[in-house]
This record gives sequence, structure tokens and C-alpha cells, in this order.
Amino acid sequence: MVAPQPRAVAGGLPVIDAHVHVTEDGRWFQTHHDASLERLLREMDEAEVERAVILPIPGALDNEGAARLVARAPERLIGFGCVDFDRPLAPQLERAKELGLRGLKVHPRLQGIPLEDPRVDELCAGASARGLPALFCAYPQCRDPKVPLRSIEPYAYDLLAKRHPDLVLILAHLGGHRALDAYFVAKSNPNVYLDASYVLQALRHTSAYQDYLFVLEHLDRKVLFGSDFPEVSLPDYARLAREAMAGLASCDREAVCGGNLRRILGEAV
Repeated sequence: MVAPQPRAVAGGLPVIDAHVHVTEDGRWFQTHHDASLERLLREMDEAEVERAVILPIPGALDNEGAARLVARAPERLIGFGCVDFDRPLAPQLERAKELGLRGLKVHPRLQGIPLEDPRVDELCAGASARGLPALFCAYPQCRDPKVPLRSIEPYAYDLLAKRHPDLVLILAHLGGHRALDAYFVAKSNPNVYLDASYVLQALRHTSAYQDYLFVLEHLDRKVLFGSDFPEVSLPDYARLAREAMAGLASCDREAVCGGNLRRILGEAV
């Protein structure tokens, strides 16, 4: 497969989407969303996004599949890995490194694992030792009785970050409606970053939106642009993010749109 060529974005800022989901068969759980690579590349071109980070989730895409997808468009895609917490973690982390995956995605509420579970600490220690950043879903919503909200809301990550100071920890979705909590966790821990996926659209008409603007303006060196494709339209979400940042007096758009992630993963990204 020949991938479309990257295009320069408006204003000359190369954009990396730090949060997309793709599957090999294009299915996205029991939804109507098209999670195919073809759609992603098409929407990346339309949105003027240069590269995207594929985040696998158990049950939708495994690490081998993520590596195969990256191999189909290596100049456009960056692969992260995931783990099955019911299997030994060290071999999974080693295999992720062998596959060339650059980080890990953890979804506590979907995987049914609260942050105080000792396996989370084992994962974080192993990821840190291997130089793999870990992106956690930090959207505080969960129906799993094993995972109380207090164990996955932004403040819960403060202790995790302090126990693993050498691990780059990325909290997805700006902490949901608890964006100011996520802001203070990131301000208090040099190893914590935030991604701005999903919520700029999903919670746009709530009071939380003003908090997102505050975080973008005052923590721009620690925020990553992300969309959450295929659950959102990447072109629509990129437009919303650009509009949000354009109205801010002081926001380093280049940092948010790719510079911060390049710093985390290495300038060669």
C-alpha cells in the first residue's frame, strides 16, 4: 500500500495526532465507526496532519497488528503497544520493543484495572526501564464495579507519577471534566503530560471547555494534540483544536501540535 504524502499544515506547523485507533479489519467494537487505515490516512490528509500515533486496545488491536499497520505507512504512523494484565508483563514489554513500538497505551476502565493494582506499578517500572512512555486513559467514567472512579480520576495519577519519576506518563482526554485536576498533576510532576483528545468536541458545550482553554494556554509545553479517531472526525477535531488555540493570547501551537511529542519520543520522529 502506498500511503498519501504528508502535507504542510496551515501556518507551516507540522501536526502529529497523538491519539488514534485503527484496526486491521476496520471494525471498532460494536459501533458504526470506520477504523480502517484507509480512512485514517484520508482524514489525515484532509486535516493536514503529518503523522499519527496508533494506540492499540486489547480486544480491538494487539501489538503484532499495530506493528503491521505501521509497516503499511511507516512515514505516517507511530505505533504504541498495549498489554494483557492477565499475562506476564515483562515478555509483552520486550516484544513491544522488538516490534519497534514507541510507547504503551493503558485503558484502566476498559481493562478493568484500578491504578492501585500492583500490576500497574509493575507495568510502569518495566516501561520506564525500557524507555517507553505510557499513555493512560484518564477520562473519569467507568461502569466496571472493580474500578471506582476515585482510582482513575486525574489526582490518582499523582501518586503513580511520583512512584515512577523516570516514566513519561501521558494522561489522555485532559482528564475529562476534571481538567484542572489534570493540570495541577502535570504542573506538580515533570514526567506528566496531557493529551487533548476527544473532549474539545464531546464536552464543548459544558463549563469544562473553559478549563481546556486555560490548560492549553498555561500548560502548552506539556499538552499533546490528539483526536481519538475513529470516534471523532479527524478533520473536524483538528479544526476545533486550531480554533481553540487561535483565540488564546499565549499558546505555543507548534509545541502542542507536535513539538512536545517529538521531545518525548525523540527529535527523529
